[in-house]
Formats: sequence, structure tokens, C-alpha cells
Amino acid sequence: MRWSFKIGKIAGTEIRIHLTLLLLLGWIGFSTGRHSGTDEAVAVIAFVCLAFACVLLHELGHVFVALFFGITTPRIVLYPIGGVAWMKRVPREPPREILIAAAGPAVNLILALVALLASGGTIPAPTVTTALSLSGMLAALFWINIMLGIFNLIPAFPMDGGRILRAFLAIWTPYEKATLIAVRIGEGFGAALAIYSIFALQPILLLISLLLIISASAEVAVVQREHLLEGLEASDAAMSDFHTLDLQDSIHHAVSLILEGSQPDFPVVNSSGQCTAIATRDEIIRVLRDSGPGALVADSVGMIPAQIESNTSAAEAWHQLVESGLPGAAVVNKQGKLVRWLTLDNIEDLLLTRSATHSFAAPTTTINRVQSST
Repeated sequence: MRWSFKIGKIAGTEIRIHLTLLLLLGWIGFSTGRHSGTDEAVAVIAFVCLAFACVLLHELGHVFVALFFGITTPRIVLYPIGGVAWMKRVPREPPREILIAAAGPAVNLILALVALLASGGTIPAPTVTTALSLSGMLAALFWINIMLGIFNLIPAFPMDGGRILRAFLAIWTPYEKATLIAVRIGEGFGAALAIYSIFALQPILLLISLLLIISASAEVAVVQREHLLEGLEASDAAMSDFHTLDLQDSIHHAVSLILEGSQPDFPVVNSSGQCTAIATRDEIIRVLRDSGPGALVADSVGMIPAQIESNTSAAEAWHQLVESGLPGAAVVNKQGKLVRWLTLDNIEDLLLTRSATHSFAAPTTTINRVQSST
């Protein structure tokens, strides 16, 4: 992922730190050291690192409960304003979503309880200056986790409390409507937080509020896409008429295919009909420029596209394609042979037609309901 780097892997989940978080730590250390000395700077950095260690444990709480339900999390990214666990999918079963969402705040409350017991039941007011002492660390651990737990339980999407609210609403209402209600509450909370941050001159809070609003809106788009793709399989969303390349084909041949049609990227197959790589337009042009038309397709490949079984749901296929970061994915049969080629353009075209069909059918459905009730 751009602007982040891997620091470890836990239970199959990559732990990544965004570059902006390191820049924040550096700026905090420099500015504090300049005004208050080295000891104070070390204490502040230790406090911030402890806070983000708690954020990481919070996200791992989500990861392990999701893993219990068979949902993997490819990565966790730590940003200056918190952490994000990128799960393969969000379960639509309310009990599962509630447990996964509640796991993060539960970890924070457990950590706060541990700090309270370890301190003998007495916790002083939070302070950064004593963060390097044992009592200071315990106090910091307690207050950080109390704040993280309470803040994340606010019933405003996309925070954990908002996801819990969405799950409860989904028990009685359709999932899409439950998401919309939770998102609207989240947007309202974000707007209120933005107004407060402006008057209080708190730029960090303003940034958090804007990200809450953007994230909430993005969730609606994801859920609406998944709804439109319901009942469809990967083979329904992928191209059946497409060109393939062989590793020994010339770049000239690949370029001619690009010029002849609208297919910019090509699956590269072996003699068994299996997709072993993807040749993108950019790489084909690069090899053409560097080595000439006589070069081979083998010189332009290096990436293996996702292999998606044809009976995989279209929504899951879309998620796998996006997760791969590549422009195409191979839709394969049970023998692993390429049968269709899936691209983001395929998904977008399918979504447009499904959306138009739903919009066209909506008035008829409404009329029928009215007629049947009279």
C-alpha cells in the first residue's frame, strides 16, 4: 500500500505504519525537545507510541473475532488519527457484525481494567510528563483505553458503535436501509464535531470529523454496490469475449491487439489454458519503447492476477479484484483454466445496467403495491 510500510505480520494480517504517522512522531519529538528538553520529548514520544500500541491491539481485537468467523483481514494500517483494519468482507449477519465491531472497544476496556488492577485501584489524572515511570505508564494506559473505548462506542458510522447500531437495525430492516440510517447519524455526528472543532480551534478534530463523513459516505457506496451485485456470480460479471497472450508472443502482436480493440490489458496463459500473468498496456508500451517490437510478452509481465472461481459471488469477485490492485482478474473453472476475464470496467458496466434496471422497475413495483392494497 502506498505511503505505508510493513512492520510485522500477526495471524496472517500485515501490520503497516503510514508514513504520516512517522512524520507526526518526528515533529512531536522535535518540537517538544526544542521547547522542553530531551527528557520531555522522550516522554511524549513514549506516550504517543503507547497510545498507538493500544490502537493496534484494538484493531487486532476485530481481526481475531473476524477470523473466528472465517473472515480474514489482509492488513492493518496505523494512521496519525487511528487504525484501520481492512477486512475481506463485512458479515451481514447481525450477531457476527456486533461481535466483530464490539471486539475492539472490549479490548480497550480490558486493557484499562488491567492498568487499574496493576496500579492498586488508584489512577491519577492523565499526564504526559510521568509517562516514563511505571505509575505514569499505568495511568496513561488506563486513560488512553477508556477514551478509545468510549469514543469508538459512539453510535455514529463508521465507528464501532455505528456498526453495532447498523447490525441491530438490520435485524428489523433491510441491510441497505440500516446502513443508510447509521451513516446519516455518522454524518450528523461528523458535522457537529466539525463545527465544534472550528470554534474550538482544533484542527485535528476537524480532520477526524471530515474523515468520518467521507468514510461514512464511502460505506454507503460499497453496500449499494454489493446490493446491486446480489444473486450474480463472477462469471456473470466477467468478459467471455477477450484476447489472451502467450509468453512467447511478440510485443508487436500485443500492440496490434491494443490498437484493434478496446481491451487494454491481457491475461497471459500457458499451454494448459491457465492464466499465469497479466500484461498491462503500460508495461507493453514500456517494453516496446525500451526493446522494440521484436521483444517478447514475457518481458512485460511480472504480476499474477487473482484467480477467482466462476461460481464465486460477483460481490466477492469485485472485492478480490480491488484487493489485488491489478486491472484484471482471471475467472477460472474447477480445473483452474481461464474461462472469463474480469475487469473493473466490467463491474462498472454491470452496476450501471443493474442500477438502471432497478430504477426503471421501481415505479412499476410501487404501482403494484398500491393497487394490491386498494
